[in-house]
Amino acid sequence: MPLELATTPGAPVEFSDYIAHVRGEVDPLDTDSVLASAPMLRRLAENRDFLAQIMNEELKNASRFQAENGYSAQSLVLHKSETWAVRVNLWETADRLKDPRAFSYGLPHDHNFDFLTVGYWGDGYVSENWEYDGAHIDGLPDEKVALSYAGRRTLAPGDILFYRKACDIHTVYPPSRFSVSVNMTLRGSGYLQPQYIFDTDHQRVQAPIYLQGSARMVLEAIRSLGNEDSKDIVDWISTGHPCRHTRAAAYATLYELEPDDRAAQGRRAGADGSGYVRAMAKRMYAG
Repeated sequence: MPLELATTPGAPVEFSDYIAHVRGEVDPLDTDSVLASAPMLRRLAENRDFLAQIMNEELKNASRFQAENGYSAQSLVLHKSETWAVRVNLWETADRLKDPRAFSYGLPHDHNFDFLTVGYWGDGYVSENWEYDGAHIDGLPDEKVALSYAGRRTLAPGDILFYRKACDIHTVYPPSRFSVSVNMTLRGSGYLQPQYIFDTDHQRVQAPIYLQGSARMVLEAIRSLGNEDSKDIVDWISTGHPCRHTRAAAYATLYELEPDDRAAQGRRAGADGSGYVRAMAKRMYAG
């Protein structure tokens, strides 16, 4: 279950004060430092007007509204730097939903980044929680995973939770009233790996979620559009990229680009340090 952090109400702070505090007092790469910043996030949540002010400013330039937001429509990015960001998640009620998938409701999933979250508005979303050890899975579809059930909770206003990447799984359910949460998200090395959807009933990986998927999409296009220069680039990606899923995608592209070299490709892929790449290679190069 995500870590529950006990805080008490404090004097509200402006958004600019919160950003200055994180910049000056918090090391986003140090979990203890991030956890120690929870009271300041709580104080930001006590400011009942800051979000409306930011939204008003964003809407004044509607043609550029959230232009650098790479998340879904329910998320608004308020600040972004190299190692951390502040974003807002909007949680709609069940009776107003047009497409539940846009909010990931009812979908057991983990995250590939750590984040602090505070309930800001409404009753808060409800989540059912599990824990697992992401270091011990390859991420293959239908792979068996040991899940530990960790209970159910609601993110009420002022509540603060810390979600751990590749550890905490939750299924989110709609709140009874429109709700908002504010997150401090941390961009560590894990963001290069996918998140996963889980089958919690059978304790298995169901499918990866690719949020940083543009490289994989380009690799798929290169299978058809690539030229001689593409081969060396894709060859390097197949062995040098830090994301195992991207390396596997590179081998799939090489399989099409260089059919005469498939035996050597298969040997390299079979020696990859990731079980995911090795398993995908075994399927691809078995013939």
